Amino acid sequence: MTITTVGDESLHGGISNRPDTLMLPGQVKDARNVILAIAEGARRRAGSRHAFNVTGLAASGDYRIHAIDRDSAEKYLVIYGEGVIRVFDLLGNEAVVNATADAVAYLASGSPSSAQLRLATTLDTTFIVNTLVKTATDETLLIYTVTATHRDYDVMTSRLPAADGEHHEALAAGSNAVFAAGNYRYDVGGENGFATWERTTNPNAVWANPLGEWTKGTANAQGFRVRFQRRSMSATGFTYTHATNTITGTSGFFSDYTHESGDEIRIINGNANLPSGYYPIVSKTDDTNIVIDPTGVALSSDAAQAESSAVATANNPLQVDLDGVHRAYEAVHDFNASPKGSLDDIALALQTAIRADAGSDPGGSDIIIENRGSGKFRIVSPWRGTGAKVRALYRPNAAGSTFTLTNQADDPFWFASGTATDGSGTPAEATQFVASRWVPEPAPGSSTSTLKNDTMPVVLRRTSVSPLRFNLEQFTWKPRLSGDDASNPLPDLFAQGREILDITVFKDRLWLLSDNIVLASQTGDLGDFFVGNVAAPADSDPIDTRLPGDQVAVGEFFVHFRDSLAVFAKNGRQFQMNRPAVLTRESVTFTPGTRIMTHSVRPVPTGQRLYFLGRSTGGSRLFEDSYTDVEVSTEATDVSAHASEVIGDNPREMHIAHNENMVFILPSATDRVHVYRSAFVGDRKIQSAWATWDFDPAGAIASTAILNGELHLLRERAVSDPGKWVIESIPVEPSADLLTMPTTTTVQKTIRIATFGSDRVNINSVIATGANFDELRADVESRYSVQWSTVPNPITAASLSAVDLLILHADTTVTFPGTAIAPLTADEQRVVSDFIKGGGAYLPILENASVSGMPAANDSLLLKSLASPDNLAFTVAGSNDPPDAIFNTTVSAGSDPITSGKFGNAVDWSFANPSSMTAVDSRSVSLVTTGGVQSLPAGTLVSWFAPNAYGVGSGPILVVADWQMWYDSNITGSVITTGDSLLALSNLIAAFAGEATEIVAGTPVSVPSPRLLDHWTAVTGVHSGGVTTWTLPFTDDNLDLIVQGGDMASPGAEITMTSNSAGSVTADGDHSAGKAIIGRVFTTMIELPRPFIRGRGDRAALDVVSQSVSLTVRHTDALRYQVRRTQPNRPDRTIVFTPAGSGIENGEKRFNVRGDSKNQRVFIESVSADPVTVVGVERQIDATRRP
Repeated sequence: MTITTVGDESLHGGISNRPDTLMLPGQVKDARNVILAIAEGARRRAGSRHAFNVTGLAASGDYRIHAIDRDSAEKYLVIYGEGVIRVFDLLGNEAVVNATADAVAYLASGSPSSAQLRLATTLDTTFIVNTLVKTATDETLLIYTVTATHRDYDVMTSRLPAADGEHHEALAAGSNAVFAAGNYRYDVGGENGFATWERTTNPNAVWANPLGEWTKGTANAQGFRVRFQRRSMSATGFTYTHATNTITGTSGFFSDYTHESGDEIRIINGNANLPSGYYPIVSKTDDTNIVIDPTGVALSSDAAQAESSAVATANNPLQVDLDGVHRAYEAVHDFNASPKGSLDDIALALQTAIRADAGSDPGGSDIIIENRGSGKFRIVSPWRGTGAKVRALYRPNAAGSTFTLTNQADDPFWFASGTATDGSGTPAEATQFVASRWVPEPAPGSSTSTLKNDTMPVVLRRTSVSPLRFNLEQFTWKPRLSGDDASNPLPDLFAQGREILDITVFKDRLWLLSDNIVLASQTGDLGDFFVGNVAAPADSDPIDTRLPGDQVAVGEFFVHFRDSLAVFAKNGRQFQMNRPAVLTRESVTFTPGTRIMTHSVRPVPTGQRLYFLGRSTGGSRLFEDSYTDVEVSTEATDVSAHASEVIGDNPREMHIAHNENMVFILPSATDRVHVYRSAFVGDRKIQSAWATWDFDPAGAIASTAILNGELHLLRERAVSDPGKWVIESIPVEPSADLLTMPTTTTVQKTIRIATFGSDRVNINSVIATGANFDELRADVESRYSVQWSTVPNPITAASLSAVDLLILHADTTVTFPGTAIAPLTADEQRVVSDFIKGGGAYLPILENASVSGMPAANDSLLLKSLASPDNLAFTVAGSNDPPDAIFNTTVSAGSDPITSGKFGNAVDWSFANPSSMTAVDSRSVSLVTTGGVQSLPAGTLVSWFAPNAYGVGSGPILVVADWQMWYDSNITGSVITTGDSLLALSNLIAAFAGEATEIVAGTPVSVPSPRLLDHWTAVTGVHSGGVTTWTLPFTDDNLDLIVQGGDMASPGAEITMTSNSAGSVTADGDHSAGKAIIGRVFTTMIELPRPFIRGRGDRAALDVVSQSVSLTVRHTDALRYQVRRTQPNRPDRTIVFTPAGSGIENGEKRFNVRGDSKNQRVFIESVSADPVTVVGVERQIDATRRP
């Protein structure tokens, strides 16, 4: 016999199920809990960290997780299934999900499994499809009257209709062919109060002829200049400092002003040092100061209509008065060089000129010059709402202009011969693009096809980061707005009422998959599946195509792959979309590729390769499809051919870690994950390796996700803690040292509450600071960390930009019968409305309507100056009864979050000063009603708007009819006891902010010697009676090791556990001096194949009989591991390696494994928490060649 060394193999080849004689060098019979790498070999994987608990999930429920990777700061896990949609950040903070009833109903329809829900995320929006729901449409016959017909689109849009909702017809397309001929509906959201100036008397008759006075060579070019006030900003007694050109207002006066290029401030009541006039605003320094250009406008003026050329001189400070923010533009056109054939064309030429002068100024491109006939014109400001004005008309200042249309009374733009109408209303947006005011519609008498919202995908939108909030709601799907059934038919997917089987967003389009139909939305409008303009088809129009083939392919999955889309079908066909320069209905095609029967598991792409799971008898196969620019791939490589038994026959999910080229496959109902890793040099594959990661068998893994460099596991602790679910997280490719482990800590959640300040109410009635509200503040601060603030007078959008809850009250005092506040202005009401629409919470506290001035105050808090639906439709009653009047109340039974809330049931409303609401908004729910006592009518005391009730994305509103129950003297020790009003306040906060605590990153735990444990957590123990007890955030009876953390006496040292029961772990002695790491030891195992002498072609020489002698293991980062040998009829032999020194070791160790090579099994194992990397092995054998 001859002693021969074989091997010297790097153990990066992973599992092979082939006979030992056919294995490639570096492959093994089994590899458990290792990371396989070309350079390192087989390294013990990182341990799983207990990230957070997930309460409230059903035992044995069917749940999955979906990762949202918005950016480096925002990453979330969505848990879905069993009718649940819940969102967590990676620290474990749960978002408040405001779900509309119709969205919930859609997701529950047909009781889908988690696999039958499909999610696709783009930025803040995640689309969710219930694949069991058949789509449906509504066909509505359009009946309306056309108010006016116009020559073309340009003329139509240069008109200001009298009312919102009018229908007009353009007989021809506009100069921009995008805007087609057809019928249009004027839609400005009910806010048509644009400021205007209109010539009301006929000018000289020569101006009625477009070719007369207009085209004179001596009178061209010609035009005018107009000044608009875009917003009111009136004030008196402000200070102008000449040295810095600064106007200083009262504190916060300019907080709601956003400086825009071209803005001017109008100074009124000026003096010699700062004459009245218009001054350019250079910048806004802060909320109290603006900087102006003291040289003023400096335009030429005519005798009759001078535009002030104000110039400031020295001396300061000066007292000045302000009167609004303005813009000035001019229209100049040479009608001699470019004559026009109609007054409409005259108006359009001037309109084009003034818009060009405005350039990119916000709003300037939406100025309208309207032909009113007989040489009369109307100028429509781009700004609307109270405060918008057309201030004056002047002669043009443009170089080369020789004539002004504002020179005398019979000129068409003489200001005094017309009427200026100020803007009106309180629009959410002061400007609106002209093109967006005109909505195309089918002709009257035709039908419009509208997708039924309750059959279409819903969306999950992140609406706020702090507090973390999402809305689950219906999406807006566009109806057909152009053409009819013949020219713009309903896409087949909807016309045939098919189910949507998958959804994705690609190239700024929303793509839907149904059977063999692939349908994509308009570019840039994810909710529009109709041609935008049948008269002028565009590249942006929807794409409606089919998967080709001799059999109908039932599409199942979209996959983004190499700047294109792949489609996987249920009939075992795969398709690849072409890559045209522009995606259009005509250019997009799908070509059949591979033909492989696949599992219903979403494929995953990475770089130039795509992985998908194929079916095989009794198992599964992982295929790798490589991309080529030349042709669509028709073959895929089975990268599991050598490890066919690994995956099993029922895979549930697959995910990929792109940077590490690691594919993770989750089988159904198991405690393990299979890992495939590949590596390439150019196109040459140098690694194709399989391993299995197994975990505590106490609970199956329901779902996985890759996010932030970690593999996240959703697990049910079915044995240790039945029905309890957790998220565990594992670094996919941990750093070599693993010396620092992240931790978290729990703190009170911060809520920002704003109230009236002393400039609005009595100083003792300021909720944020007043002495009368100590108990209110103390109560809410016992649950949340509150940042109190007061809003300025007037309330501005800027002042609410960092507010979560706004509390406003109608009474200025805490004494009966009370004094009403000065009502909120219309502008303030709009600010409050916008705040609510943006997700802010609102608590208006009303008061007895019999008190003088209180009805107007109440109405202002109810936003009554705004049009429906922005106002709150309540009617407040009152009574003249004394303050100690007592009346009966009834609390509505239900599950609302106020009377049945997070912090208790706010049901005690029996005593209050009489006032009630006799009419309530239909969108609200009456929580507390009064039966009527003395002169008080029966009505509602407390009413609740759930999130989204005021509008999609809106925050909650709690309307309370009485003020008396909120301040200290009436909370305790008084005849009038408020009962649960303060509890209701905390419940209101919980309705939009969720938990009273939040999880933040804690101080990382450092361990000099990395200890690798599963389901580990870091906890500080409590010492008592000679025993240290650690209370865990979960129950896991399988935890078996305690390790001292970096801030303890002997970091890395093990502590002997004496008990583990019901979520508490104990050890003898005092170990409370810092955070300890507590977890479960897992086993790393590599089973080596039988050693062979390899001959030609690296194949085993089968004519050699061998006896194993020894095994040499090359290792790095090793603290402790063992080699175990088993052989029939012989005792097992285990040899343990420990370093010669005190730290980790890099080197090699020879182990005696003498025995029959054919019958023995050899394992390299780590059964402790210590790290180890097995780089490679050598085998020494006694070899004898067969005769």
